[in-house]
Amino acid sequence: MTPTILEAEEMTLRLELRYRGISYTLYDAEEQPYGTAQDVDYPEGMSTHEGLTHLLYELPVLSLPYHEVRVYYMPSAVTLVPESLYDSAEGELWRTTTCPSEEPLRLLPYTLPEESKVLLGAYPEALVLLLQRQYLSLQFVPVYMPRLHTALEASRTEGRGRLMVLEGATSLTIAHVAPRGLLFLNTYDFVRPEDESSRADERAYYRSLVWQTLGLSAEHCHVEEVFL
Repeated sequence: MTPTILEAEEMTLRLELRYRGISYTLYDAEEQPYGTAQDVDYPEGMSTHEGLTHLLYELPVLSLPYHEVRVYYMPSAVTLVPESLYDSAEGELWRTTTCPSEEPLRLLPYTLPEESKVLLGAYPEALVLLLQRQYLSLQFVPVYMPRLHTALEASRTEGRGRLMVLEGATSLTIAHVAPRGLLFLNTYDFVRPEDESSRADERAYYRSLVWQTLGLSAEHCHVEEVFL
């Protein structure tokens, strides 16, 4: 079901960028779903940039002038910065620190509510520019943030921390949330993402490494694994 142009101007598009395709959902002005979530794969043989470009121009529902567009993405690298220290004008400094890769990446800031922290997530520059050309009102959100917000609320209610192990298609993100907030966040690329046995070993290794490095205990923290 595709809304009219006038309807779209009052709606929000939730666009999730996945490893081999996208998922999108529309919401009306009252934040109620307009239809159901739609999953669409990129055409076979296309790169992520080629596939996303193709879908943006081939699917009429993605070309409408929405009131707001929220893009959920998987950062290839992350860092947490105190809000008082973050200055968008120093983006290159943070990019150099966060992204050792030579691939052109953009650091996308996401302010954590009630945290006084800014999460900087790295994503390919070409994909960011493609989406910025397509949409005017655009917000980038790390795909795991809804899970982390839920975990933070539960941690504050229970008075107990959680080590969140968030598994994506090609990487693993580990976060430590506690009643006082998000205390640790890092992303690790899988060496062999297509090998399930290797993924399981790497997941166990990084989970144990972070647990020991942070000095966590079962009395005050438990592990929660999520497949994104």
